[in-house]
Amino acid sequence: MEVMKEKHIHTVLINPTISAYQKSEDPSHKVLGAPLRPDVVKRVIRRERPDSILLSFGGQKALCCGIRLHQSNVFQENSCNVLG
Repeated sequence: MEVMKEKHIHTVLINPTISAYQKSEDPSHKVLGAPLRPDVVKRVIRRERPDSILLSFGGQKALCCGIRLHQSNVFQENSCNVLG
């Protein structure tokens, strides 16, 4: 994530646990304290319009959320690539 900041790539971190990112230096440009649910992430994708999304930082919950978003074509509809 720090590399993205160094390269001036706009990033948004969605984290339902506020204390997890309050204790460390924030590597992203924007932090949203929101639940990792498909409906919430879908709204964030539509509002922020990211080119891509990383699902590997949120553990099993993020992966399951990503699968549901993929199955409902959210990534394709919003031209959002999924990165490893």
